Amino acid sequence: MYYEKRACHPYCKAPDKRDFQSYNPEKSFEDFYRNYDPMVGIGTASILLSIIFLISVKSFIRWIIRNWESRKYAKSFAEKVEKRVSFVENKTRMSVRRLERISSKKNSTKFIETIQK
Repeated sequence: MYYEKRACHPYCKAPDKRDFQSYNPEKSFEDFYRNYDPMVGIGTASILLSIIFLISVKSFIRWIIRNWESRKYAKSFAEKVEKRVSFVENKTRMSVRRLERISSKKNSTKFIETIQK
């Protein structure tokens, strides 16, 4: 089927838009703004802003908590590594001291005797 445009195409007046959800909808802008209450829009905007604000605050608090926990974990991990390194260093120092004792002339004979037995 071929659709033909009306003769008044560029100058045609659009039909009035009607809201079919209300009982007696407004037919023109003048009717709409006659009963318009701006507090409805202000209330809606304030509710949306409060929701956005709460989500932003919640996200910021979660970021602070995660940052604090990661720093706390990094600090405890560094302390554990430091303890481990100091333990290994102490152990190597002890083994070096033992080797020095064994290699001393006085104790070397005792060590050799204990090995031979």
